[in-house]
Amino acid sequence: MRQYFFGRWIENSEPLSVEQAQELCTQAEKIRSDFSQYPLDKVLEILDKMKRLWENPEYPNRKIVLNTLPSQTGFSKEMIELGLNELSFIFDTNYLNKKLKT
Repeated sequence: MRQYFFGRWIENSEPLSVEQAQELCTQAEKIRSDFSQYPLDKVLEILDKMKRLWENPEYPNRKIVLNTLPSQTGFSKEMIELGLNELSFIFDTNYLNKKLKT
């Protein structure tokens, strides 16, 4: 089984062990701590760029996801497309600022 964690692929023939899960949680906490120091305006700028990329039907990664995920997940291409459209909604700077204020 091939799994993707924090920017790298891991080959694993078994489910994660307790020790592996604990290590991933430790890594996640370090990444969360480092990330919390990054300026909010820069985070929002990056997410806005992601929004614009993923809502573009010609974005190569969007095309890959639309063609790959249905067979990987069992969801229809239309359902995957709805999920990708949701990314545009949740990465919207106005929406995120509103969430942060509330």
